[in-house]
This record gives sequence, C-alpha cells and structure tokens, in this order.
Amino acid sequence: MRLSFALKCTAIFSAIFLNNHINAQNDTVVAQFSVLPGLSTNGDSASKITNHLSFNLFAGYNGGVEGAEIAAIANINNYNVTGLQIAGISNVNKAEATALQVSGIFNYTEKEFKGFQVSGISNMTKSRFEGLQASGIFNHTQEMIGAQITGITGNAKDVTGLQLSGLASNARRVRGLQVSGIVNRSYRTQGMQLAALVNVTERLEGVQLGLINYSGSGHRGVPIGFISIARNGYAAVDFSFNEIMPLTLAVKTGVNPFYNVFLASSNFEEDNLLWTVGYGLGSRILVGNVLALEFELTASHLSKEQFTQELNALGRFNFNLAFDIGGFMEMYVGPSVNAYFTQVYNPDTDKFGHDIAPGQLFYEEIVYDYDKPTLIQAWIGAQVGMRFFI
Repeated sequence: MRLSFALKCTAIFSAIFLNNHINAQNDTVVAQFSVLPGLSTNGDSASKITNHLSFNLFAGYNGGVEGAEIAAIANINNYNVTGLQIAGISNVNKAEATALQVSGIFNYTEKEFKGFQVSGISNMTKSRFEGLQASGIFNHTQEMIGAQITGITGNAKDVTGLQLSGLASNARRVRGLQVSGIVNRSYRTQGMQLAALVNVTERLEGVQLGLINYSGSGHRGVPIGFISIARNGYAAVDFSFNEIMPLTLAVKTGVNPFYNVFLASSNFEEDNLLWTVGYGLGSRILVGNVLALEFELTASHLSKEQFTQELNALGRFNFNLAFDIGGFMEMYVGPSVNAYFTQVYNPDTDKFGHDIAPGQLFYEEIVYDYDKPTLIQAWIGAQVGMRFFI
C-alpha cells in the first residue's frame, strides 16, 4: 500500500517536472513544487518561471505567480505576483503584486501593490499601494490609496484614504483621515487628524481633534482640543475687569474660529481673599480690519484664601466687541451671562457660597437633589479689557 502511494507521488512529481521542462521555454507553467530554494520541480530555472500554482513545502524561490502560492515558511518571487499568496512567516516579491498577500510575520513588495496585504508583524511596500495594508506592529509604503491599519506605527509618504495606528501615524501628506492612539504627524493634512493625545501638522486644511494640537504657518483649518497652538494663528494675553473680580488674566491660543482660554483672577482683598482658576473655549468673527465679535464660554473654580474642595463653580458666557489698536493690541467690552453653583456653607452666616453676585439676579434657587444642598444664582454682568497679541 505504501509502495503504491509512493509510486503515485513519484508519478505526479515526474509529470509536473516533465510538463514544466516542456513549457519552460514559455516561462510559464501550470504548477511547481519546492522543498527549499534550489529543490524545485522547475529545476535550475525556478527563479525565472511564473507558476499558476506554486506549493513550497518550506520555502520557494520562483519567478512569479499567476494564481496561488502557499508556503510553510517563505515565498520569494522575482517577477509579478497575481492572485493569492500565503506564507507562515514571510512573502517577498521583487516586482509588482496584485493579490491577497498573507503572512504570519512579514510581507515585502518592491514595486506597486494592489489588493490586500496582511501580516502579524509588519508590511512594507516600497512603491504605490492601492487597497488595504494591515499589520500588528508596523506598516510602510510610499503612496497609500485606501486604508493603512497598524497596531503600533504606520508610515507613508502620501495617504489618500485612512491611516489608522494604535500608537503613531506618520505621513508627509494626508488626504482623508489620520487616526492614532497617541500621536499623528504629517507635513500637510487635507482632511482630519484624530488623536487621543497629540496632532502635529505643518499645513492644516481641515480639522484637528486631540488633547494637544499643533499646526504650522500654513494652516487653513480648525484645531479642536484642550490646547491648540497655531503659528500665525490666534495667541493673546488679556487683562480684564468685571463685576466680580477687579483683575482677570487670560491666555488664549488657537485660531479665530476656535481657541482655548486659560484664566485666573483675584479680588486682592487681604481680609476676604477670593481667587479663581479656570478654562474655556472661544470663537472670533473678524469684521473688517479693526473689529471682531467674540463669543466665549468659561468655567472657573472659586476659592477663598485656601483651595476650596467643595463645589464652588462660576460659569460665564461672554459676548465681546473688540477694537484693534495699532495691530498688536485690542480693547474689548461686552455683556456676560453668569451662573454660580456652590455647596460651600457658612454656619456663622447661615448662607451658601460667597457674596459675589450683584444685587440684580434673574434666577436664584437652593436645590436639594444632590448629596449636599446647592445654591444656584444667575445674573447679567459685563467686562472690559485690554488684549496683547503674542
């Protein structure tokens, strides 16, 4: 029985070898079988012959594929690969590929790739890529048209489509969406950068959404985040007076359509020292060369002498009209809507909070729905200030 099976196998391999020998002059054969490079049914011409079906027991070094190729360890081809290519460890192609290419560790294509390239560790295409490139750790290509999805780091010269990485996405130019768990970097973004931590681009033509955003001098977009810095964007230091505090210092960064506000204020009274720290968001609409309309929403925590741990928050919605003075500074004035929320209770006076509201309130209530009673007050106020551009 074993002898019969061996004879059948020998006959099959002999037939493949004979057929390949006959058709080798056309550089294309139906099938080949390799144990290792140099041990192939295509003989010494294996690296010059394209196969419709290629089976490599461990690894094979062949001309090309027009169909399917499978190896336990590695597939290596000199010429174009079209169809299906699967290897336990790596696929290496020195020419173009239009295929579904799958490996356990590494895929490499020297020239243009069209299709799906999937590996457990890394993919590298040194030319244009069209399709899906996905790996567990690292992806690299020159021009990406489609989607590049990487567990750790994705790299491309130009991206048209999606670049998604768990840690970092890097590209010279992005037309589409660039996403990462930590940081996105590009020279030019035409679309959107979305990162959990940092977005960096020199030329923004779209939107950045992240905790920290940076865009260079060539920005024509909107960064949205906790801190946004745009060269030649909007950056200023404000000193203002309002009905609550005689001095409020604010630092503002971003761009006119959307900027961040970091602020602090104090009443400077030794026997009743009140101070605040806060954060906010704002937007400016330029009216001609000398006027600007501003809308700002800020929230501050109010403390008396030492930091107050209880809820003691002041929210303000400011509407300002700003006037340019000399190109490097502005004066502004406008009304505000204020809301004060406090759970600070003074047993000596039997009152909640601090006496910061003016006499005219349009809303006041003590709410008992929370873990502590909460005083809510609302009123109309105003502010006037001076701004210096930085």
